[in-house]
Amino acid sequence: MMAQGQGGSIVNAASVGGFLAVPTAGHYVASMHAVLGLTKTAAVVYGRYGIRVNAVSPGAVRTEMLQQVFGSEEALDQMATVHPIARIGRPDEIADTVLDPRWWSLGAASSASRPSTIDSSIPLPCESPT
Repeated sequence: MMAQGQGGSIVNAASVGGFLAVPTAGHYVASMHAVLGLTKTAAVVYGRYGIRVNAVSPGAVRTEMLQQVFGSEEALDQMATVHPIARIGRPDEIADTVLDPRWWSLGAASSASRPSTIDSSIPLPCESPT
């Protein structure tokens, strides 16, 4: 991106785990904190070249990995009841968010001088901005 001189966008995949402390998942939480720290650092370093660096940090997403962790569809359904949107997200919703440029115009970690976080206080997925 720097060699082309046209800027660009990097989107790192993190997790809501990067904002939490979970007693039984220290290794996972630490790795997600690391992704967010790397994202913020890269935003500061590469922002001067017109490269935006952001991270998407969804809550629970219905994947094979999540099912392996929780053990059954029933457990996932129970978990969904504690989410503000009353369901677990889908992978395509996260992909759509990453690919939708309207999200990145909101300023998440895009300022080289002051990286910021969009905190809607609800986990992704959510309605896309209008």
